[in-house]
Amino acid sequence: MRDTEFFEKALGLEAPWRVKAVTMDIAKRRVEVEVVCEAGTIWGCEEGRLHIQGYEERQWRHLDTMQFETMIIGACAAGKVSRWAHRDGEGAVGRGA
Repeated sequence: MRDTEFFEKALGLEAPWRVKAVTMDIAKRRVEVEVVCEAGTIWGCEEGRLHIQGYEERQWRHLDTMQFETMIIGACAAGKVSRWAHRDGEGAVGRGA
């Protein structure tokens, strides 16, 4: 089993999420797990989709892996969701609109 597959199973990730890379720094006793979402994933529901303005990298501390500090690294939607576009062309701007 590859390291990426091991962490996908350990974290309980399912499509569209996957582990892209795992890096280990033995001197710093640190493991970094990079989690990504499959390209082309559409966020929303059957009636419409979210338009996301951009992404920013974030890091989260996870439980240690065999006494190595473990960090989860991934990209999150940055800022507010700009528009909810419905199939019929109608949509609300921003949250709470």
